[in-house]
Amino acid sequence: MIINEFDYGAHSKEVIESVIADCKLDIKNKQSRIKDFTRILERPRGYKKAKLEALANSITSLFRIISMLEIEISECQAELKLREFKQQVEMSKNIFIDAINEAFGYEYISDREEALKEIVSTKDEILDFKKNQNHYETRKTSKGVIEVFILKGSKELSVMDFGDYRLTLID
Repeated sequence: MIINEFDYGAHSKEVIESVIADCKLDIKNKQSRIKDFTRILERPRGYKKAKLEALANSITSLFRIISMLEIEISECQAELKLREFKQQVEMSKNIFIDAINEAFGYEYISDREEALKEIVSTKDEILDFKKNQNHYETRKTSKGVIEVFILKGSKELSVMDFGDYRLTLID
């Protein structure tokens, strides 16, 4: 199987962490073998030329395997970071709903499940929204600041900044 074909998203966090640990252990073992083979090549007395060439080829192969294992580790770590980010966004969505209810009235969003589906995460900066939309008002809540923009058709766009991303909801 080619590394690119592997779907890390189909496996649990524990499995991915186990893969990372196994790869790191394999890398250490391969590095140890490279060190042993290099010592033999540095003091070749008593070895036939064919054996020394095989050891040199093995070292080259081991370096390639280490390179592949490092790619595997980085892809696993990227999957774990993506999962962590998604979990952070999901938690932030609930904070965003609470902030909107606080800013506009505690029953403003009555169907939380439906609202969670409507909230969109974006990397766009608040200033980009201010340039492209009619800024209506800023509402401060105990959860944070909500920027409200008026869209066409008297719709409101609420935006809240969470550092690396912004959450938006159109009402």
